[in-house]
Amino acid sequence: MSKRNFLAFVHIEKAAGTTFTSILQRNFLYRHCNVKTMKKEDNRVFSADSMSMVFRINPFVRSIAGHSVTPFSDLERVIPHVKYITLMREPIDRYVSHYQHQVERMGSSWTFEDFLEQDFTFNFQTMKIAGAPDIDKAKQILRKNFFLVGIVEEFANFLSVLQQKLLPENFDIRYEPKNVATRNAVKRGVFQSMTKYRREIEERNAFDLELYDFVKNHLFKNEKANFNGSIQIDLKQKTRMSTKLSKLEFNIYRIYRKIYYEQLVRLIRLANGLPGKGSY
Repeated sequence: MSKRNFLAFVHIEKAAGTTFTSILQRNFLYRHCNVKTMKKEDNRVFSADSMSMVFRINPFVRSIAGHSVTPFSDLERVIPHVKYITLMREPIDRYVSHYQHQVERMGSSWTFEDFLEQDFTFNFQTMKIAGAPDIDKAKQILRKNFFLVGIVEEFANFLSVLQQKLLPENFDIRYEPKNVATRNAVKRGVFQSMTKYRREIEERNAFDLELYDFVKNHLFKNEKANFNGSIQIDLKQKTRMSTKLSKLEFNIYRIYRKIYYEQLVRLIRLANGLPGKGSY
């Protein structure tokens, strides 16, 4: 990968983002940062000003990931060569998983009927890409601004395509799944009542359904067609955690991240009126 390339992963909730971020961390180590907004006025969108603060903390960073990373910010003001990457997930499955996450991880007491009324969840993936419920704008941004966009359901193929696009960089795509729900009782309960909820879910995710189809059957399909080699990956080999790092190396990186980087980010956010913790 050229030294001028800079990867920015747009992490859509419940779309394999934690797993992919772990791959970026293991490949880039100190040159990767999980980012959050640093200024209250940025309104949960990672901005060029926030990126400038990250550069002051770590001037060597070449890869970022986070829920607040978006392709409609002003990030190009400080990184004109930024290469956006994202993964999308089948919208109905993602929507129900998002509800399960709110209940099991976030401690929400919502019923699924309550969740259906939360407008921040409507067309969530389209909003993440375009910043508005605008399907045409989202398609245009994905087509013109993204280095690669894949789908969760073909995660291994997405990694294989990315590995080739990043040549001559030696990008290791072996991984272990992260942040995978171990209990799916909430999700199963919703799917058992899907005949009752499907119409409402589809209405609230109509743009997402169209955008996902666009990615699956056009953008990513074209990427696979241009792939030089066998697109099918041997999952038994590719899903093992990379062995190119020693345990000592990775532990040193974790100390840097936990003791130095994350603590400085927390202090800056607190000083700017933001909570120390949180994804945005």
